[in-house]
Amino acid sequence: MKIDLANLPEEGQHFQGELPPEVFDLENSDILSASPLKYSLFAQRFDTELLLTGEIEATFELTCNVTLEPFKQTIFLPAAAVSIEIGPDSLIDPAEELREEILLELP
Repeated sequence: MKIDLANLPEEGQHFQGELPPEVFDLENSDILSASPLKYSLFAQRFDTELLLTGEIEATFELTCNVTLEPFKQTIFLPAAAVSIEIGPDSLIDPAEELREEILLELP
């Protein structure tokens, strides 16, 4: 997902899609990404900030510490709000910020 600020309408724009599971960068972890990061977000620019609001979701495979059995956990944020400071680039890639929002919710 890339947002071109030069073509972003003043009233904002809706973006929907998926980022590949590799966006989570969990190679050396006990956590496995079991799905892409799905998003449905509204992007709007405010002076030096890009605000993304909407839904993000991803599923992970974890291991229970008691039974040592694997289980799947879906993280769904129905009211996510991500603010990104706008720098000199007109092309913004919010993948890292969306990744962090999801990972902060993992148990």
